[in-house]
Order: sequence, then C-alpha cells, then structure tokens
Amino acid sequence: MRSEAQTLTFKKTPIVFFSPSKSMFQVINNDTLFSSKGLGDAWKMSIIHYQQAMDYNTLRADFIPISTSKGDFFVVSGCGMVYELKEDSIVRIDHSFRHKNQHSGMIWTQNDTIFMTGGYGFFESTNITTYFDWDTHGWYLRRCRGVVPPDFSGGFSFKVKDEKYFFKGKSEGSNGDHELNDVRVLNTKTWEWRNLGSVSVTWNPLNEHVLKFWKNDGRLARLGNKILEVGGDLNQVTVFSSDKFTSLFELVEHGEQLLLSRGKHDEGSFLVELVKKKDYLGAPLVREQFVPVPTPNWILIIVVLIMMTLVLLAWFLWSYKGREKGEEPEPIQVKEVETLTELEKQMMVYFFELGEMGFESSDLNRFFDHGDPNFDTLKKRKDIKMRELKRKLSSITGIAAEEVFLEKRLESDRRFKMLYLNPDIKRENEGISL
Repeated sequence: MRSEAQTLTFKKTPIVFFSPSKSMFQVINNDTLFSSKGLGDAWKMSIIHYQQAMDYNTLRADFIPISTSKGDFFVVSGCGMVYELKEDSIVRIDHSFRHKNQHSGMIWTQNDTIFMTGGYGFFESTNITTYFDWDTHGWYLRRCRGVVPPDFSGGFSFKVKDEKYFFKGKSEGSNGDHELNDVRVLNTKTWEWRNLGSVSVTWNPLNEHVLKFWKNDGRLARLGNKILEVGGDLNQVTVFSSDKFTSLFELVEHGEQLLLSRGKHDEGSFLVELVKKKDYLGAPLVREQFVPVPTPNWILIIVVLIMMTLVLLAWFLWSYKGREKGEEPEPIQVKEVETLTELEKQMMVYFFELGEMGFESSDLNRFFDHGDPNFDTLKKRKDIKMRELKRKLSSITGIAAEEVFLEKRLESDRRFKMLYLNPDIKRENEGISL
C-alpha cells in the first residue's frame, strides 16, 4: 500500500464504506483500517484483528458491509452470519448460521435495523424480507402485505423517507428465468407493497453489466462510461458521462463527498480517494424519466366526445320534431350521482389491490382507528361506513347491495372468513374515480 495525500494505493480492491457512528469514511485492507472524516483530513491508520474463523479474504469475498448509528457490520451473502467492527477487532455477534437462501438479496437499514429483501437460494428466487433482531441476535421474517412482488434477486434499491424502492433484478425458479423491469415499493411504516410501474426504456440498463453503489442512502450506479443518479423526486434519472468512469470499481456516497475505488490498469493497482461529488461527476449529460408518466389516450377521448355530441344532436332533433307536432318531450330523469368520500376512496383502493385474495374484516380497523381505546366504538364506526359504502356501490353499479361484498373461508383454516369485493365491480368500467 502507498499513500499520497488523500489517495491510497492497493494491489487488490479493499473494503470501503462510510461509518455513521464514527462520522468517518473507512477502508479495510488486510489487517489495516484507514479512517478519514473527509476532504482535508488525512487518512489515519490502525491495526485490526480477526477472530479465528474469519480472515480478510473471507470478509472481502463473502460479506457485505452495512453501517448504522449502532456501528459497522458485515452480513454474509445469503443472510445469516453477522460480524461487527468493534474497536480494533472484527468479531461475530449473531446467534445464527449461514442461511444460503438470500444470495444477491437487497440489504438495507431502517431505524438502525438491518433488513434483507429478496435473494436467491435453493434453486429459486424469493420475495421475503428478513431482519436482524438486536435483542436475540437472530434473523426473523418481516411479514408484508399488499401487492406481493414477484420473486427476485439482484437489481437495485434505494430508500426515500419511509419507502424502499426495488427495481430490475432477475426471477429464477421452476417456471424458468426472466429479467424484471418493474418497480416494487415497500412502505416501511405499514409494510405494504405496491407496484409503481415499469422502468423507462430510454435509460433502462437492459442486459448491461451495471456496477451499483446503493449503499445505505446512495443512489448512484455505473453503466459503462456513464453514471446514473436517481433523483429525489423519484421520477428523474440524471445521466453523467465521462471516460474516467470506466475505471471506477466502487463508490461510497455521503453528502457532497464521494469515496472512490478505481482501477489503475497501467500499474495493475487500485486507487482509493476522496473527491467532491459535484467536481467528479461534472455537468449532467441528460435527465430522463425513471418511470414513464401515463399519457392520455387522445384517440379514445376524441371518439367519446364525438359519440356524446352525436347523442346530444339526435336528442335535440327528436325534441325539435316533437315540438313541431305539438308534442311535449318527456322530461329527462336525471339520476343522482353518488360520490365517494376520501376515506371511502382509500378503502376502495385497498379492495381493488387485494382483489379476490381478500382479507379479514378486522383488517379494515386501521381505516377507523383514531386512537380510541373503546373497541365497540371502533366496530360501530366501521359497520356504519361499510353499510354506507355498500349502498353507494349498489347505486353506482346496479349490483344488489347484499352482493357488493362477498365472503369465503380459508381452505387452510375453515374458521377464518375472508372479505372481498364482488369481481364484477371494475374500477375502469364503473366510473369509480379514485
């Protein structure tokens, strides 16, 4: 290793990350830890020790660095074993084992808890989300709901406030292998999934080898001589272009600074250096949509307007002829239009998302729970709203009120009844505006 000011030189790629608990950029190479607060602060060196069952080559090849305000950790690929950098030693802290079922899973943090979503193991991909429990030091399944995403491994992920975005990746299993192109969003407050749509084809890195740097809250990735950055508005990808990006191997983003690891091919070595993000990326090449915004179907709209015009014209002609004959046209009966409240719209979205899969009636309590300690008050509030919603839907669709909501029993446990919306009610056909 050779040090030139804030540039470090290594024979092999080191382990790089940012430590929130220490507010420092960290680099591990063999038994040496390099630490710096950022630009203007020289690298400080210290010796680190490994437990008997761990060495540097194993740590670099099989473990993923992930940091929280609690400290700096290393999670084995495939989930299970967890090591921590404690003072001058890397020690194992989990009471688990090498799971081997979430290889290439997306590892991320929320409120200092380490999560892993998706991954590949035992000959197929999965869509599970697991988390490391700090009390038991074991891994547990985080149960999620909503529009369950397809099984996936690899791809990209980034976090915005209380939502985690996953896109791209591959689904592998007994039904074959295929690339994914949709964006799956997991709300980390309600733990519900939703689908945002398909990634824009204009910047989509389809069938390309992409180096992704979504460590913690970073949103940068390299595609050839381009770097992609997903913007904070979630629907903009900024593309930067430079030949210097082709040597970039690893990148850690923190604030306005970047920690780079890049190959120096003429010397067969790797350089690690701190740079200003703005200076390194340079001016944007182009800005494109992350997920295409739906555009109106103008042909359909024009056809509908023409049909409405013809109907009105026909009625006026009929009315005019009736007046010529001295006949009074029959008054038009205008049906009162039912409108849904905001709460009812939210409930309808929930019904449409779950479809015929259904849910337990008690799941609706979350729409009416305003912190009341009295369960009877909560139940009465829900029953009144369900009767009103049933009446409105019957009026809108013409379906009998008693057939608006249907029930079925679980095959696995006949004691439980699942509630679901009559499948004949289609939001696109009934004019239900949500």
